[in-house]
Amino acid sequence: MHKYSKKQSNVLVDGLLKIDKEKKDKGENVNYQLKMDEMIKNIQQEEKQPKLLLQSCCAPCSSSVLQRIKQFFDVTVLYYNPNIFPKEEYNKRKQEQLKFLNELNIKLLD
Repeated sequence: MHKYSKKQSNVLVDGLLKIDKEKKDKGENVNYQLKMDEMIKNIQQEEKQPKLLLQSCCAPCSSSVLQRIKQFFDVTVLYYNPNIFPKEEYNKRKQEQLKFLNELNIKLLD
């Protein structure tokens, strides 16, 4: 499995940000669904599975996107939500996130 180098990833991100800025400067909207579809199509053609670090605040918020992208990216999830209090509630939600990630065979960065 080929991994994008840091330089390749930065070029990809820089290119997307440049397109976004150009569209926004012209007052145009950016359709991120179409951009994602195009990105996935390119990944499929190149038979590469780039790494992706996804910050997640909870399992329900991340479930849809993880189910959609897991086949195209080598995903690692960073669970982070400092707004959950008390600590017991934070840990409960984190365990639900971990349970969901285990079902999908996705790594958690802890």
